[in-house]
Amino acid sequence: MERRLKPDDPAWPAAKRLVTTVGQQRYDLDATGVTIEITMTLLQYAPGAAMPRHSDNQHEGRRGSLLAAAFGQPQPRIPRTLFACCFYLTDPSQYDGGGLVIDGYAPMRPELGEAVFIRGDVPHSVSEVTRDRRHVVKVAVMTPAIGHATAR
Repeated sequence: MERRLKPDDPAWPAAKRLVTTVGQQRYDLDATGVTIEITMTLLQYAPGAAMPRHSDNQHEGRRGSLLAAAFGQPQPRIPRTLFACCFYLTDPSQYDGGGLVIDGYAPMRPELGEAVFIRGDVPHSVSEVTRDRRHVVKVAVMTPAIGHATAR
């Protein structure tokens, strides 16, 4: 049984510190008069790491994103995630735990090379990794937050 941590769990502060942003790249594109941001982030989940239930847009209206907040990295503006795609870089036999839980569905552990698309408003979480490491590349497609859009 996979353990699902919640933000009020005493183990949560230590667990979120174990999710490492190995690298991140941001691209700004202008498509049909609206700026689109694409970020690619390599995430490493060490034993004890987890991500609480959230939607990528739940931080809208606050300063910074959920991932930035988890790593103490402020962002100058608040993007709105249209969708994210997670590419799995670790075979699920190489780690325990770390299941992706999308509300309404059973936990999943995608195979090496598989990808999962998640709309920005869909709640999801990652259960605690209990053995070895889980690596994922997350590509997020975002628009500026409402009130911050750059029309051309």
